[in-house]
Amino acid sequence: MSFETEVINEGLTEIEVPRVERLRGPGRKSHLPFFNPLMRTNRDVSVFVALTVLSDGDKVLDGLAATGASGLRIALETKGELAVTLNDRNPICHDLITRNIERNRAKGCSVTCEDLNSLLSRGRFDLVDVDPFGTPVRFVESAVRATTDGGVTAITATDTAVLCGSRMKACIRRYSSRPRRTDYCHELGLRILLGYVARAAARFDRGIEPLLCFSADHYFRAIVRVRRGARRADSTLEKLGNLHVHGLGRELIPEKGVAGPLWADAFLDAAFLESVKLPSYFPHKVSKLLELWREEASSPPLFYTTGEVAREFVSEPPALDRIIGALRDEGFIATRTHFRPDAFKTNADVESIGRILRT
Repeated sequence: MSFETEVINEGLTEIEVPRVERLRGPGRKSHLPFFNPLMRTNRDVSVFVALTVLSDGDKVLDGLAATGASGLRIALETKGELAVTLNDRNPICHDLITRNIERNRAKGCSVTCEDLNSLLSRGRFDLVDVDPFGTPVRFVESAVRATTDGGVTAITATDTAVLCGSRMKACIRRYSSRPRRTDYCHELGLRILLGYVARAAARFDRGIEPLLCFSADHYFRAIVRVRRGARRADSTLEKLGNLHVHGLGRELIPEKGVAGPLWADAFLDAAFLESVKLPSYFPHKVSKLLELWREEASSPPLFYTTGEVAREFVSEPPALDRIIGALRDEGFIATRTHFRPDAFKTNADVESIGRILRT
C-alpha cells in the first residue's frame, strides 16, 4: 500500500487499517480508508443483528465498507453461508478490502467499487448496512428500496448536532423535521432520523418495523425491518407524530407541535432483543447495553433527567434507583434509559412525579 498500515483484531477478524492518529469523536475526512475504533460497538451490533435475522444464502451489503471491517465481521462471525458484498467507490479502499478478505480467507465475500446509489438501484439484499460520514439522507431511499421484503436496513447518522437541534435549519433542510434543543434532544434526534426513514419507505409503498434504534457516542443508529405493501406504508405513517410540551410535561401527538414530524412509536422491539444471543467473546459493554435496551423496550416515549425534576420539585437531584423504585411502588412503569445515565422513563404524569419526590 502507498500508506502505513497496522493490523488490529476485532471480534474474530484481523483487519489491516491505515496507521493514523486516532482522535475522539466521529473522525475526519481523508482520502485513506476510514476506520474508527470507537465505532466497535456499532460493528458488534451489526454482527449480532446478522446472527439473529439472517439465514443460509442471504445476501448482505456493506455499502460504504472503507476497510471492510463491518462486512468482514458479518461474514466471519455468523454461522450461515452468506453472500457478502463489500462496496466502496474509493479504489484505495477496494484494494485494502481485497487484502483483508485474503488475510482472513473469508468465504462468500465479493468487492465492488461503485457509487452506492447506483449499486442499490440494481441489487436486492436481505441486509443493507449504510454507515456514511455525516448524514445518511442521500442513501436512505435507495437502501430501503434495495432491501427484500422482510429484510433489514441499518442506517447510521453521525450528524448528531443537526438532529439534536444545534443546527435547526440544517435539520429542516435535510430531514424535513424541526428539532428541539432540550435535555432529551438525543431521543428526539433519533426519532427524527427514524421518522425520515419511515417517510422515505412509505414513498415507495414500504413500511418499517424498528428492531433496534439507539444513540451511542457520536452517532445514531436505526435498524429496521422492511415490509412491502401500501397498507404497511400507511400503517407506518400513522406512527409519526410531533412533540407537544406543557410545562415540564411532554408527549408525542399527531397534531403539530414544537418539534417534528418524528417517529412517535416504539423504537426497540422487545421480542427481537430477547431473541438475541451474544457470542461469548463480545465486550461486556455490549451485554450491558443489550440489558438496558431490553429494559427500555417496555417503557413509554421520552425521558426525564433527575436534574430537571429536582429543579422543579426539590433542591437536590434524587438518586436514580430511588425515584425509579418509588414510581414502581406506586404502580407506574419506570425504567432507566440508554440515552443518559441520570435519566428515567415513566408513564407517571408530572404531578405524580412531583408528589412522589416530595415524600
